[in-house]
Amino acid sequence: MFDYSKQTCGVTGKGNISAIQHEQVKQQLEKEIELALKKGFRHFFLGLSGESGILIGQAILEVKNDYNDATLEILLPYRGWVKEQAYSEQINILLQKSNGIHYACEDKFEDYLFVMNNQLIDICNRIIILYDEKDDESTSLVRMARDIEMTVQEIKL
Repeated sequence: MFDYSKQTCGVTGKGNISAIQHEQVKQQLEKEIELALKKGFRHFFLGLSGESGILIGQAILEVKNDYNDATLEILLPYRGWVKEQAYSEQINILLQKSNGIHYACEDKFEDYLFVMNNQLIDICNRIIILYDEKDDESTSLVRMARDIEMTVQEIKL
């Protein structure tokens, strides 16, 4: 069950990560996650809506191993979303290792990314986002977070 009393760091990302970028992006993610942990954030809420979210989830799990009190909960777009993904096996591994699973929407909904972004803004005190600046949903999340003076750490593809 989600504990709203903890300092919560939302982490999300959208975009394709090339093989060339993979290691560099992973290192940047680990650095930002480690920084959040050092600042007292112990709860990570991953908005998982694309393949890049798998890398983000793996980075969180790897870094949080050094912090016994750190948790990872995952926000999925809607029930049944995982089954529709070509990489569902990797997602299921993340889900099994997480501390909880939530759904932005019960059913498939055209604007589920908008709903997910709003939930991240409502729940989190800090956002780490991995994205391509051409992605409207991600740039919208960055704008919304900045509008309420939330700390946003960007990793641009």
